[in-house]
Amino acid sequence: MKPTTTKDVMHMKMIRTTAVALVVLMVCAACPLTSIAANNEVIPTIQRRWSNTDQISMALDVSGTTATCGSKILGNPGTTKIVATFVLERKTGSTYTNVKTWPTKTVNGEVLRFSDTCTLTKGGTYRFSVSAVVTRNGTDETVTAWTED
Repeated sequence: MKPTTTKDVMHMKMIRTTAVALVVLMVCAACPLTSIAANNEVIPTIQRRWSNTDQISMALDVSGTTATCGSKILGNPGTTKIVATFVLERKTGSTYTNVKTWPTKTVNGEVLRFSDTCTLTKGGTYRFSVSAVVTRNGTDETVTAWTED
């Protein structure tokens, strides 16, 4: 249908604008923003869709020469084991250099929490990442996540 009057044109523009606004709202609702609650519990940056894993929360705070790293991996109901390796890296140009790799952490259950600090020798941009294997119903799933400061 081709609009024939100014009123019809305005009506069509309003419909298009409303449709675009609804699409933007749906996209924003699907990707919650990062925030940290008053009790310092990390709220997820992005919720990905995995089979065994419900969500991974990552937090990195660099203050002076100290990096504070935190993470929470939440398995779906029935998760029996989570094995995770956490790494802190420093970015130089477009390359990342390992600063610290923590010993592998294993939890027999649905939730793995990690929190630690690391002393830094140089300023710059840092990335905190995790690679984990989440076991549920006898099936292993490898997941990764990261955050930058």
